[in-house]
Amino acid sequence: MSSVLVERDAEVALVRLNRPAAMNAVNEDIRRELPAALAALEADPAVRAVVITGAATGPSLRVRTWKKLRALLRPTWKAGSPESTRCSRPCVQ
Repeated sequence: MSSVLVERDAEVALVRLNRPAAMNAVNEDIRRELPAALAALEADPAVRAVVITGAATGPSLRVRTWKKLRALLRPTWKAGSPESTRCSRPCVQ
């Protein structure tokens, strides 16, 4: 089973961390799969927005998970622009 699921609805991609039993805590699978999924979406000109969420009902992402995600994605951020990723599309942090 994949730890990162990607769904598409027209121009919007939904990326779900798929570890609901662990409140979607970041593990090695997510560390490997998330950057690959985001790189594939970045390469697709039809994608205009990406939403990252957790696969669970109720509170699905712990504060520690968000901190780990930010640390995981930080190397891809543009120099001098910490609030956006290298993605050429709109980004909300």
